[in-house]
Amino acid sequence: MSGMREVGWWRWPLWSWRNMAVTVMAVVMLVAGLGRVSGGSERVAPEGRAVEAAASASGVPAPSAPASAASASPAQSVAPATLESPGDVAVAFVGMWARPDAEVEEWRSSCKALSTPRFAAILEAASSAAVPASRVVGDTEILERSEASARVRVPTDGGAVHVALERTSAGWLVDGIEPEELTVALASRS
Repeated sequence: MSGMREVGWWRWPLWSWRNMAVTVMAVVMLVAGLGRVSGGSERVAPEGRAVEAAASASGVPAPSAPASAASASPAQSVAPATLESPGDVAVAFVGMWARPDAEVEEWRSSCKALSTPRFAAILEAASSAAVPASRVVGDTEILERSEASARVRVPTDGGAVHVALERTSAGWLVDGIEPEELTVALASRS
């Protein structure tokens, strides 16, 4: 013990790689814990304003909201239970999806948070750099809706996309996304 007093407790992390790893992990856990305690105050959406709450959580302004409404980090995921309608989920998903400059693993995990398991598997092969849009630019339109599924048109700065959704026990989840031009072309063939 007297050896530690002579050398100094602050040098303990430098004695071995194991000590350094323990110190780094302790610091990371401390910072993460402080981040959870001090940050993360969620806005509660009053009277059906879930679109604004979902858009703010995804870092994308709601279609009719000013750009200053986006105060949260784009990497923040939105729990499906907080989104009440397929339109809300579609806007939140496209807000997380339309980030071509995002780090791929972060992008995948945020998109998977609102995806069905089948679509999450498809996202494993996708890359954020391939996304032709960077934000939602207008009002959404529900094209089809039943108790179990829905299709929503979401306009982006790279062209409108059609988002397919399924209702699950966890709420509405995205089951696919495709550019509007592709959807229109396929419909005209039929």
